[in-house]
Amino acid sequence: MTRSVYRIAMLGVIGLGLVLPLILPAQFLEAKTQAPASDMTLPGKPLPYKIPKPRLERSSFTPSIAARGWNKRGWLKAIVPEQYADALRKANGEKAERLAQEAIAIFLPGDCTLPRTIDGEPAIENPKGDREPFPHHWYHSHMGGARLMYELFRLYQKTHNDEYLQRVIGYAETMIEYGRDDERYGPKTSPLFASCLVLAAKPVLPEPFKNGMTNEGFPTVTWQGGHKACYFGCDPEEDAELYELLYLLSDELKTPRYKAAADNALRWWLVNTQQVNGLYPWGEHCDWNFREDAPIDHMVELTAHTGRLWKKYHELQPVPPAGQYTCMERHVLGLMRGFNYYLPESAGERAGIVLFSRHGELYGESHPAPDGEQDMWEKHLFGRLQYIKEEYLASKNPAFRKEMAAELVKFVKGLSQIARVYKCVPGVPFNADGTIKGGKNPNRSGPILKTVQKLKKDLGDAEPTIAAAVDELTSLCKN
Repeated sequence: MTRSVYRIAMLGVIGLGLVLPLILPAQFLEAKTQAPASDMTLPGKPLPYKIPKPRLERSSFTPSIAARGWNKRGWLKAIVPEQYADALRKANGEKAERLAQEAIAIFLPGDCTLPRTIDGEPAIENPKGDREPFPHHWYHSHMGGARLMYELFRLYQKTHNDEYLQRVIGYAETMIEYGRDDERYGPKTSPLFASCLVLAAKPVLPEPFKNGMTNEGFPTVTWQGGHKACYFGCDPEEDAELYELLYLLSDELKTPRYKAAADNALRWWLVNTQQVNGLYPWGEHCDWNFREDAPIDHMVELTAHTGRLWKKYHELQPVPPAGQYTCMERHVLGLMRGFNYYLPESAGERAGIVLFSRHGELYGESHPAPDGEQDMWEKHLFGRLQYIKEEYLASKNPAFRKEMAAELVKFVKGLSQIARVYKCVPGVPFNADGTIKGGKNPNRSGPILKTVQKLKKDLGDAEPTIAAAVDELTSLCKN
């Protein structure tokens, strides 16, 4: 029986290898440039630091920032580091100093080098008992842990108060020593930095949850909700402040140590986590799992283009072999093919309609959403087109620019087909067969049309076919 199951499994693997070349575009199957073996060593020695005693005790003051409930279900009512980080970014003078001292007393008590996650208690317990209260003894960058340390460093640059610098050095050295993907999580190591750590003498990733839940089932107090928490690995886009802080620290202290740590992590990410369709496991819903050495989910969602590390990605991506695309060129092609589904000829008059979803397929080309809805949200489209536009303008590869232009024209023509059939360019859920959910025509053409019209303004001079497609769409929406 076991041998039969094994043979069936092997036939399935072989069949997948035969089918993939037929269903995926050729450039998605090019051999990726291999990164060198993971090097966890860094130039320079760890810098000594001395964590000063906090000036305030948590019990001696009422925080300037009030606790608030996160998530509509009220999982937690707490203060988190990102609240103080946001306040510090806007404050100056004595107010900034006060906020910094409160933040240190709350999140970095004693000689802690990693800020803890929350200050507060669970507000409402889940009646089903399938979730747990978020631990106080965790560091989590998504709760603003990295952002708080980044703002403390900015405050040091203004005040030259060595207290803040010592804490930032302690944070950076702790992340380098205990926050990377080392042998504790399996034989395949990487220089990536963890987004979440259990605070202890030797900080470590949380263990898999006993109730079997993953990111989707564990509460979080971020604005994104429980489906983006990144407990078992990392997402550099979400942890941008950590990497920016390492670069700033190297510049300030005139040492390559921290810059090398950030460069090694981002370079490894670019080469080793890119999927066959060019997408990366970042953004809402997804991240890279250290123990599994794989993405935690098949679904990826990009709500906005931050661009904070965009130049670094281009600087660190390997030079591809002749005739192949760069990592970031492949990524933006994936943003088109992993998110956009075109109705086939069998759809009749709806053939060619594009269903662009806010959710992308990480492992292949896009397909109708499993729940029968394509949530065509303008803010997601705007973010993706920002990535695509910047990469198109930055690329010096004529083949990539030609292929990207063809994808954009196809996309705009897919919107024009919606305009022909429904007399609008909707930005609402579609059924998988291309009909508007609920049978209603909401006439939501405005925001999406304006977003697409920016393509003509930004790329029309370089690619007349894009300008012509946008003009056709505009005309159809007016009629």
